[in-house]
Amino acid sequence: MRPPSEWELASRFATLAARYTSGIQQLIATNPVTNGPLSLVDVDDSLALDAKLAFKAGDNLTFAISGENLTGAAGVYLSPVPSERRLRASIQARF
Repeated sequence: MRPPSEWELASRFATLAARYTSGIQQLIATNPVTNGPLSLVDVDDSLALDAKLAFKAGDNLTFAISGENLTGAAGVYLSPVPSERRLRASIQARF
Protein backbone atom coordinates (compact mmCIF):
# COMPACT_ATOMS: atom_id res chain seq x y z
CA MET A 1 0.00 0.00 0.00
CA ARG A 2 1.35 3.43 -0.95
CA PRO A 3 1.49 6.33 1.50
CA PRO A 4 -1.12 9.06 0.88
CA SER A 5 1.58 11.41 -0.43
CA GLU A 6 2.27 9.26 -3.53
CA TRP A 7 0.20 9.17 -6.70
CA GLU A 8 0.52 6.94 -9.73
CA LEU A 9 -1.54 7.25 -12.88
CA ALA A 10 -0.74 5.03 -15.87
CA SER A 11 2.89 5.82 -16.71
CA ARG A 12 3.19 8.90 -14.44
CA PHE A 13 4.28 8.94 -10.81
CA ALA A 14 4.42 11.81 -8.28
CA THR A 15 5.40 12.07 -4.65
CA LEU A 16 5.42 14.96 -2.18
CA ALA A 17 7.03 15.03 1.26
CA ALA A 18 7.05 17.70 3.95
CA ARG A 19 9.77 17.69 6.62
CA TYR A 20 9.30 19.69 9.82
CA THR A 21 12.21 20.42 12.17
CA SER A 22 11.50 22.04 15.53
CA GLY A 23 13.68 24.87 16.80
CA ILE A 24 16.80 24.07 18.82
CA GLN A 25 19.88 25.74 20.21
CA GLN A 26 23.24 24.69 18.81
CA LEU A 27 26.75 25.22 20.20
CA ILE A 28 29.18 26.75 17.71
CA ALA A 29 32.75 28.00 18.01
CA THR A 30 32.93 31.78 17.58
CA ASN A 31 36.42 31.41 16.06
CA PRO A 32 36.91 27.85 14.76
CA VAL A 33 40.46 28.55 13.57
CA THR A 34 41.79 29.18 17.08
CA ASN A 35 39.24 26.95 18.84
CA GLY A 36 37.64 30.07 20.32
CA PRO A 37 34.87 30.03 22.91
CA LEU A 38 31.58 28.33 22.24
CA SER A 39 28.29 30.19 22.07
CA LEU A 40 24.65 29.13 21.74
CA VAL A 41 22.92 29.94 18.47
CA ASP A 42 19.15 29.62 18.00
CA VAL A 43 18.00 27.53 15.05
CA ASP A 44 14.39 28.35 14.17
CA ASP A 45 11.62 25.92 13.24
CA SER A 46 11.65 24.96 9.58
CA LEU A 47 9.46 23.28 7.02
CA ALA A 48 10.95 21.84 3.84
CA LEU A 49 9.09 20.38 0.88
CA ASP A 50 10.47 17.68 -1.41
CA ALA A 51 8.80 16.55 -4.63
CA LYS A 52 9.38 14.06 -7.43
CA LEU A 53 7.74 13.59 -10.81
CA ALA A 54 8.49 10.55 -12.97
CA PHE A 55 7.39 9.23 -16.35
CA LYS A 56 7.76 5.62 -17.49
CA ALA A 57 8.60 5.65 -21.20
CA GLY A 58 8.40 1.86 -21.33
CA ASP A 59 8.89 -1.22 -19.19
CA ASN A 60 12.63 -0.54 -18.88
CA LEU A 61 13.00 3.27 -19.12
CA THR A 62 12.01 5.95 -16.59
CA PHE A 63 12.63 9.72 -16.65
CA ALA A 64 12.38 11.67 -13.38
CA ILE A 65 12.90 15.13 -11.95
CA SER A 66 13.03 15.75 -8.22
CA GLY A 67 13.48 18.75 -5.96
CA GLU A 68 14.72 18.90 -2.38
CA ASN A 69 14.06 21.75 0.08
CA LEU A 70 11.87 23.59 -2.42
CA THR A 71 10.88 26.11 0.26
CA GLY A 72 14.52 27.17 0.78
CA ALA A 73 14.06 26.79 4.54
CA ALA A 74 16.95 27.40 6.91
CA GLY A 75 17.47 24.97 9.79
CA VAL A 76 16.29 21.94 7.84
CA TYR A 77 19.38 19.96 8.79
CA LEU A 78 19.61 21.42 12.34
CA SER A 79 22.02 24.12 11.17
CA PRO A 80 21.60 27.90 11.37
CA VAL A 81 23.02 28.10 7.83
CA PRO A 82 20.33 28.14 5.13
CA SER A 83 20.07 24.77 3.37
CA GLU A 84 20.52 24.71 -0.36
CA ARG A 85 17.77 23.81 -2.77
CA ARG A 86 18.48 20.88 -5.05
CA LEU A 87 16.98 19.93 -8.37
CA ARG A 88 17.89 16.59 -9.95
CA ALA A 89 17.03 14.96 -13.25
CA SER A 90 17.52 11.25 -13.81
CA ILE A 91 17.14 8.54 -16.41
CA GLN A 92 16.79 4.95 -15.24
CA ALA A 93 17.29 2.08 -17.67
CA ARG A 94 16.72 -1.53 -16.66
CA PHE A 95 18.58 -4.28 -18.50
